[in-house]
Amino acid sequence: EGYGLGFSVTTIGKRRIVGHGGGYPGHITSTMFDPTAKIAAVALVNSLGSPAEEMTTSAFKLLNMAEKDNTTDSPPGMDLGRYCGRYANIWGVVDIAQFGNQLYLLWPDQPNPSHNAAKLEIHEGQLRLPLVNGYSSGGEFLHFDFEGEKPRSVRAESGMTWLREDHYIAAVARTAHITLGWNNIA
Repeated sequence: EGYGLGFSVTTIGKRRIVGHGGGYPGHITSTMFDPTAKIAAVALVNSLGSPAEEMTTSAFKLLNMAEKDNTTDSPPGMDLGRYCGRYANIWGVVDIAQFGNQLYLLWPDQPNPSHNAAKLEIHEGQLRLPLVNGYSSGGEFLHFDFEGEKPRSVRAESGMTWLREDHYIAAVARTAHITLGWNNIA
């Protein structure tokens, strides 16, 4: 990493990235660009403690991931786009995103969503989590509950159900309060 003429210069994957950050009370920014590919990422955040630079760096890491492994063929007649979206539950949010002909399960609240991205496998017309290092739920199938053409929910890791984000927001809005744990213990 280096700095010159007001710009930082760094390498992300094989990309030479040029950028600059800044801020003023209550706000912070980061702009990074790849002059060769003519692609830029910008984060404008209204919180001094926010990771603006990590956000723009992550954008390039996701782009690198997408370019690296998006050439596999999806099964004929399988519309991968129908599974894509943001899903939420009380633990947070996950995204299912399509890069080329490949689906990934991403955790967008992580500093680097590409770091723990799970490249979903297609096995006999179903999606499943990859077999990995023994953590997580490798080999588990994702079970979708469809509402017309869109998924209403997905049951994924460790049997957890994630509602499509708009359904989750509506469910929380209808709830006067949320109680965790055993609420009927004497």
